[in-house]
Amino acid sequence: MNLLQYQAFLFDMDGVLADTDPTHKLAFKKYLAEYNIDCTDEYFDTFISGNHNTAIAKMVLGNQSTAQQIKKWSQAKEEYFRNLYAPIAKELNGVTPFLKWLKKHNKKLAVCTSAPKQNLDFLMDDLNLRQYFDVLLCEDDVTDFKPNPQIYLKACALLQVLPQNAVVFEDSEKGSAAGFSAGCGVVLINNSKLNTDNFLGRATNFDSLNLHES
Repeated sequence: MNLLQYQAFLFDMDGVLADTDPTHKLAFKKYLAEYNIDCTDEYFDTFISGNHNTAIAKMVLGNQSTAQQIKKWSQAKEEYFRNLYAPIAKELNGVTPFLKWLKKHNKKLAVCTSAPKQNLDFLMDDLNLRQYFDVLLCEDDVTDFKPNPQIYLKACALLQVLPQNAVVFEDSEKGSAAGFSAGCGVVLINNSKLNTDNFLGRATNFDSLNLHES
């Protein structure tokens, strides 16, 4: 997998730059308990995992809930997450060396997350990663969420590269589908469950990527 042939590198955030998924899961368990919902592992995998907060809020609050109610619900859940994750915040293994390697080779970098801006700012600053990225995109910057490719197409436009010249790093099925739909190459990170036939490669973390120039 020769990554240096690509001009731009687009990163999902949760599960890719930081292994936040266990804490998000715990936050949902605690928060949904307030609504008398037992968020078991099966419930989480069926109704929560891979879905945007908007869809989850509608499921919990009902389809008649207002946009303001959905936003308030989502903000409260994410505050739960940030409070839980702050004491243990840590980048996925090898992230900073990998980003430094890319910048050394004058590559363009973007974060493309469906998370709210508060989470994006929290992780970029807490993990000291903001300095490496040319573009930071979150849920506020798009109208359609993954698996819609909009966020990756927008990142390519802002970085002034064609999608076929960009690599997406994703850990989820919907995120990977967004990358493929955008026309980018996709590397699967921190996920051992998905079939990798269409991926450029798979790695447990960024220490596992072979950084070579040949």
